[in-house]
Amino acid sequence: MKGLKIKLAHGKENPEEIFMSGSGDQYLHNLVNIMSTSGHEYQLLAVEILANLSPLSEKSGLKFARAAGPYLITLLSSPSNALKEASSVALGNLALSGYKVVKVLSHQDVINRLCFNLSGTPSDILNKNTAKNLTAEDSSCSKVESATLYALYHIIHSLECSKLANDGASSG
Repeated sequence: MKGLKIKLAHGKENPEEIFMSGSGDQYLHNLVNIMSTSGHEYQLLAVEILANLSPLSEKSGLKFARAAGPYLITLLSSPSNALKEASSVALGNLALSGYKVVKVLSHQDVINRLCFNLSGTPSDILNKNTAKNLTAEDSSCSKVESATLYALYHIIHSLECSKLANDGASSG
């Protein structure tokens, strides 16, 4: 698993090719199984691999969102800041796969669950993240909040782009 994570992170493996091969669904199933039943270290590794599998085509993204989305969203409530951060990044990357993928995630309550990881307004978070005297705990929390804002940005952007495209099509 660590080898796959490294290959994906360094761009040596094309995520779409994993899904196009016959073993893509099995990889996804195995990662979701590890993420849902294993200990913290293996969960984190599985989530990091899933984060590096995105963005995907809409077809592959839909498979991913349906299989892994509920588990990633559940991990947003984890006591582990590392799991919260990695899950947020994975969801943000997945949102890049398109409107239909974001729609599936929205039906899984992703926006509401992400908002639970914010401790103030976006400007409060940005000010806190740029402060020079952060403690280790503050830094860890700010990583979670930054990853959460990243995910929310991509999810909302996908929803807004679709709305703008629909508005443009209906007015023309």
